Amino acid sequence: MQQFYPVMRGEDLPAMKSILSSDLPRDINERMPGRPQTTLLIRAFLGKCSASVASLLLSHDADATLADAKGFAPLDVAAFFGRSDLIRILMTESKKKLDVNVLGDDGFSPVHRACWGKTEGHAEALEVLIEFGGDVDTLYCKSEDKCKHIYYLAETDSVKKIILANAKVEGLNQEFNDEL
Repeated sequence: MQQFYPVMRGEDLPAMKSILSSDLPRDINERMPGRPQTTLLIRAFLGKCSASVASLLLSHDADATLADAKGFAPLDVAAFFGRSDLIRILMTESKKKLDVNVLGDDGFSPVHRACWGKTEGHAEALEVLIEFGGDVDTLYCKSEDKCKHIYYLAETDSVKKIILANAKVEGLNQEFNDEL
């Protein structure tokens, strides 16, 4: 395993392909030493998970449902960073079915996380999540008696417009269109 982790942390795609195709002992879903994340998850957190790397890891049985100790899975990270390309790859190439509406340990879904961002990448990520069944009518709750529509999480006008265009809550479009 000594050789496996440094290669998986690096940028050398041919070396990654070579080590994944070799007979070296490895578990693609093992937590990296000193970290609570799998190779796929740590690369997503570090911003080093290009589409080709994600495809390679998924094709070698990387489990996109495995979360870290705080409950963050690769889909959460991709949404948080506004990575629509990574979201699409995770949704189409993962061997396990992913749910874009699943709530993490903190009570937020990938859809919520995409709404927090302040870049156009986050709007694109939200559109991809919606394409795969993302529910923009999901409430977020600070406590059991204080819930608000996901619209209130939106940081940009483009994200707000996407939410309004896809909201099914009666009266939401009418109530908030004046704000935009």
